[in-house]
Amino acid sequence: MMSFSGLLVRPGRSVKPGEPRPKRKAPLSRGIPYRDIMRSDWGRGELMGLDISIREAGHVRIVDLQGRLIIGAEADRLQTELRRLIENGYRQIVVNLSCVEQIDSTGISTLVRNCTGLVRAGGSLKLVCPAGRVRDALEVTRLVSAIPTFNDEPQALASLRPAGPLSFS
Repeated sequence: MMSFSGLLVRPGRSVKPGEPRPKRKAPLSRGIPYRDIMRSDWGRGELMGLDISIREAGHVRIVDLQGRLIIGAEADRLQTELRRLIENGYRQIVVNLSCVEQIDSTGISTLVRNCTGLVRAGGSLKLVCPAGRVRDALEVTRLVSAIPTFNDEPQALASLRPAGPLSFS
């Protein structure tokens, strides 16, 4: 920095002595609250959320999740989607966690709440393919023993097949 006749000269700008410094804006914020920005790459901010897609497999609805199932909009969106399925009469739901990178207590609570609601309504919720830190979190909280959890989708679907007709011989 150099000073010439009362001006503080910096590359790209000048400020008079005694003036407050301009406030810095959060890098790459684009009007998005800082808590919603995850820095996955040094110097670049990327939005990481939860993508939800729903597929049909006969009478079963498969909810594929990708991203982070954490407090905030992510868990709220999953709660909304599962509630919508239940309100529309679907009682057999499989939640595919194979692409979930992170889960917290709010995400776990969302799964438990919906599983309990489905059981009370005569249905069931199954979990599929939790891996890595997600599986560790489910095991530490003993959710794996509370909600049926399967290593692959065909096993989960087979456990939900409707019983065949009764035969009296």
